[in-house]
Amino acid sequence: PDGQRLLTKLDYRTARLWDIQGKQLTNFGNLKNIRGISFSPDGQRLLTKLDYRTARLWDIQGKQLTNFGNLNNISDISFSPDGQRLLTKLDYRTARLWDIQGKQLTNFGNLNNIRDISFSPDGQRLVTKLDDETARLWDIQGKQLTNFGNLNNIRGIS
Repeated sequence: PDGQRLLTKLDYRTARLWDIQGKQLTNFGNLKNIRGISFSPDGQRLLTKLDYRTARLWDIQGKQLTNFGNLNNISDISFSPDGQRLLTKLDYRTARLWDIQGKQLTNFGNLNNIRDISFSPDGQRLVTKLDDETARLWDIQGKQLTNFGNLNNIRGIS
């Protein structure tokens, strides 16, 4: 996020952190089936999505901070804008909100084929795009605020 480091995913087995001069800073080791990696908004932590089953939070020195355990078909995970919460999309059926210590805060339940999900800029709401061609706005406690109805061929949300 500060433009001073680069995070790479290699051969689905390891993640490495580099400075922009090409010096390796951290090797995150053998992580078996890395499917995604991302920096926290402040650049001090990173998130790995492993084998569609778990997510792990790390500091940039390579110390594992949190293992989110068996998440059953995790398809997406992202940080809240303040970096204090994580949003997971699981098996295209549910979304869950977590604190960075691994405590589940909200389970959004059965949402029938979630295609996209994202935080509002202030991190207090989120929006989902569902297979039924609706977009829905939620508060972070899991209360639906708005159903935008049939949007016929909706392709994205933000």
